[in-house]
Formats: sequence, C-alpha cells, structure tokens
Amino acid sequence: MSQENVEVIRAIHDEWLRGGLAVDKFDPEMAMLESKTLPGAASAYGIDAVQKYMESFANYWDEIRFEPQEYIEAGEQVVVIAHLVGRGKSSGVEVTRTWAYVWTLRGHKALRMEGYTDRDEALKAVGLAE
Repeated sequence: MSQENVEVIRAIHDEWLRGGLAVDKFDPEMAMLESKTLPGAASAYGIDAVQKYMESFANYWDEIRFEPQEYIEAGEQVVVIAHLVGRGKSSGVEVTRTWAYVWTLRGHKALRMEGYTDRDEALKAVGLAE
C-alpha cells in the first residue's frame, strides 16, 4: 500500500508543477502545516482553508515551484524532499531552498502535509532516522 501512497503524493506534486492545486487528491480534513522556520509560516486546516492558503501564494510570489527530489515510503506516510524555487513578488529576490515534507494519507487521499527544515528531521518524524 505504501507505494500507492507514493504515487498519490507524486501525482499531487506533478499537478502543482503544472500549475494546478490537486485538491481532488485531498481528504476533506486536509491539514497543511509549514515549518516554523519559514518566514510567515502558516497552518491551514480543512480542504477549503488549504485551498485558500495555496491560492494566496500568488499574493507573495511571482513564481513558486516545489520540485520533488526524492520520495521515501514510510507506511501510511510519505517523505518528500523538494526544492522550493521562487521569486518574491515585491522584492524580485530569487529563492531556492530544500525542504522536507511528511505527507500522511487516509484512504488514498492526502490528510496532512507537515514541513520540516531538512531530510533528517522529516525522517526522524516518521521513525526512519538515519
């Protein structure tokens, strides 16, 4: 089942790279929690709040992409190591940073995405510390 979970999360990231939101792949109780180290980090609970949060990116970024580098199976969870690539709307500053995300699934739908500052922190969160 965990490989199926990886494919669900891969499909979400693929849709994001095409400019979509992929909300059809989210559980109605979806929660998105950003790493506290991210300036202006926010949390959104419920599919409507998550969608509104993702749509708000256009207010702050001229361009933003999450480019997955690695997917790691962890039972009902999937760890994604991804590059954030963006350009600030008001500053024009280009930003590139690697983040780690732990996705939790329920019934082949994304239930929770939690951001971490690095791969080791995310692996520790799912019990796969190296």
